Amino acid sequence: MLESNYIEDNFKKISLFKDEKVFEPDFIPKKLLHRENELILLSRMFFPLIKNPNSISKKILITGNVGVGKSVTIYFFGKMLEESAQKRNLKIYFVHINCRINYSSYLVLKNIVDKLKINIPIRGVSPIELLEIIIEFLIKNNAHLILVLDEMNYFQKKDFNFIYTLIRINETKKYQIYFLSIIGIVKELNLLKNFDESIKSPLQNEIIHFRNYNIFEIFDIIKDRVNLGLKEDIISDDLLKRICELSIDSGDIRKSLKILKNAVLYSEYHGFKTVTMDSIRISNAEYISLDKDQLSLLNFHELLLLKSICNLIQNTKRNNLTINEIKEEYFNLCLEKREKPRSNTQIWEYIQKLRTYDFIQSEIINKDIKGRKCLIRITNYPIDEFKRQLEVLINEK
Repeated sequence: MLESNYIEDNFKKISLFKDEKVFEPDFIPKKLLHRENELILLSRMFFPLIKNPNSISKKILITGNVGVGKSVTIYFFGKMLEESAQKRNLKIYFVHINCRINYSSYLVLKNIVDKLKINIPIRGVSPIELLEIIIEFLIKNNAHLILVLDEMNYFQKKDFNFIYTLIRINETKKYQIYFLSIIGIVKELNLLKNFDESIKSPLQNEIIHFRNYNIFEIFDIIKDRVNLGLKEDIISDDLLKRICELSIDSGDIRKSLKILKNAVLYSEYHGFKTVTMDSIRISNAEYISLDKDQLSLLNFHELLLLKSICNLIQNTKRNNLTINEIKEEYFNLCLEKREKPRSNTQIWEYIQKLRTYDFIQSEIINKDIKGRKCLIRITNYPIDEFKRQLEVLINEK
């Protein structure tokens, strides 16, 4: 027998959790707080599908910052819609696909086939054939598919025609019923700039924008999760408010949930009966380390550019930086690393990618075109820890 077994040691510790999974970003509560208006609007848009099945085909775009409840609201709405359909013996399928993971037409269609439980061998079947099989299944069963394309800006460019086909498929006279609706989800509209206007235009006819949560709403949501997931009197309301304040700039509810969960785990590991302010500080300082997987997706020069921004914030004590300042620091780092700097065009593309990943934020000041200036800043991460993680990844490249 081993002298020590840390897994067994965990059984001896008193857990502060009732249900740890309620702090995960994909948890769907029975009641969704502070998105009632969005749910009501979605219900009105799709009500004709319940009242008069397959009478419409909807194309809707959902926008809003990271962590403002877009995905969980759509999941929640999907459950509502399926429940209403089942009560009336209607066949409505709600399929939610993340395009960051499923970024091609084949992967999307394979997911649909799996969710619809269509029993076919898909090996060697082309995307066009898969689509025809899905359409045949829906028409034969008088069913309607609501397809959610989450983070659809990550869909690969060579398959954009597939998105066009999906959007326009119910506009042909070939089919007698409307069997497909699409809900696209993106952080902001300009992330769809690479899509053809024939794709963007139908989606932009109906847009639901999710505003950031305010600090009171963040507190309500976090408090609700505490009641669901923690034992009584584990954390005070005052400390919950501190956690909320850490994410109010970004409005990212997931950050609050992550900090809270990690603070509880830290307290639990050290044998504390309650969460302390020190637990929260340590959890917040370690928050960036949880995003190492996403950071590792960046290439060498993207990491150098991000490190340039961190260097400037540390050295100048300013958080708003111009593109020229960043480029100068980036060139210096390239010289130090004996790397050939990328072109201005490539640097601008890197900056857009860093914005997409929410590593940096930008602001255009002075709306006059000739006097416009773009300011770059980092607001979501502690700079010292962020830079340390970057240096580790740069050395690994």
